[in-house]
Amino acid sequence: MASYKPSMKAYQFSPEIKAVGNLSPYKQRLLHRQIELIRNKHERTMRYNLRTAFNRQLKNLIALDDDPTFYEISDAVLSVNPMFERIYTTMYTRMADDIYPMVETTAKVKSAWQSLEHKSDESLLYYQVLVQQWIEDNCARNIAGINATTMEQIQKAYMSSESMVQFRDDITDIFNNNIKTYRANAIARTETACASNRTELVTIESMDPPKDTVKEWQATTDSLTRETHMHLNGRQVPFDDKWTWTGKYGYVQMDCPGDSTHGAPPAEFINCRCYFTVHV
Repeated sequence: MASYKPSMKAYQFSPEIKAVGNLSPYKQRLLHRQIELIRNKHERTMRYNLRTAFNRQLKNLIALDDDPTFYEISDAVLSVNPMFERIYTTMYTRMADDIYPMVETTAKVKSAWQSLEHKSDESLLYYQVLVQQWIEDNCARNIAGINATTMEQIQKAYMSSESMVQFRDDITDIFNNNIKTYRANAIARTETACASNRTELVTIESMDPPKDTVKEWQATTDSLTRETHMHLNGRQVPFDDKWTWTGKYGYVQMDCPGDSTHGAPPAEFINCRCYFTVHV
């Protein structure tokens, strides 16, 4: 996939805003504001694209014959998977390129963009290769989770409907009043927050940081922040290690805030706004 190369002025970028180094409280506030700008931009795009994909699923379901099997219903939903894959791949790829300037020195970022301009569209920097590998390894799992929740709601409507007319009406209500609204918002907010943290982690990993590098959890300290994440605020762990804790929902492991790859319960990462900084 061709790389996304944002302007160095994108998101009011300042060379002082770096996620790496010993940050003063003032620079941490600048960093948080910068991350929020990046997340919000990609969240809006992903939310729109998710609604488009969910709308395609709804159209496929409505177009089914009057006596569809549950296999045909499932196939109508899963046939939209390529669209979900493009949504995830595009979001993670572009997020990584927006996070990159917050990790690397300004001179190296400019040099990287200039070098890409003189190569083919398929040329990639090492961090982009690692991000794409992470997408390939984890994208299917995320999409399977989305479809499982959707199918659970569709199955309830299918089992309770007395006719195809009623089924079409019921799933239209479900998609319009829940899936294309609340769920699209929650997924976009959760996934873009996770992506900003994950791509920062992968980008720093691609730079082969020193062994004594540590990462520090940064919570958004307000009334909406989870109690467990407030306790994590300021906690440092080795860069290659995980944050671990036992909370209301059991034992949790995360490589970065918003991480679900190690089986964290949804209540610990959905709508999470935390981020992390790195000390080299």
